[in-house]
Amino acid sequence: MTAVTSVKIWRWRRGVVHLAGRGEDVGHSFVRDLNGLGRSLQRDFADLASRRAHSAAQLGVDLVRLAAAAGAEAGFDWNRLSVSERRTLSKPLAKGEADG
Repeated sequence: MTAVTSVKIWRWRRGVVHLAGRGEDVGHSFVRDLNGLGRSLQRDFADLASRRAHSAAQLGVDLVRLAAAAGAEAGFDWNRLSVSERRTLSKPLAKGEADG
């Protein structure tokens, strides 16, 4: 999916440059297609964001299972993280919980 999204970004950027250079000389269909491509990119970004949050939440579950299989304590010690690490981890986990 990311390869397709990167191609869409490239096409959108080229379209914007073309539009900036031509101004009113571009046709209605070009502007309509560029707008549709922009909406498609927004959907891709939203999908990628939800996948990332789900993956982060899944990672937490996998780490607990791995610790249990290794015979380590299954609990996660939030207090051992730095403030920066807590902030970084809490954002995707909160999103994953909200998405359910």
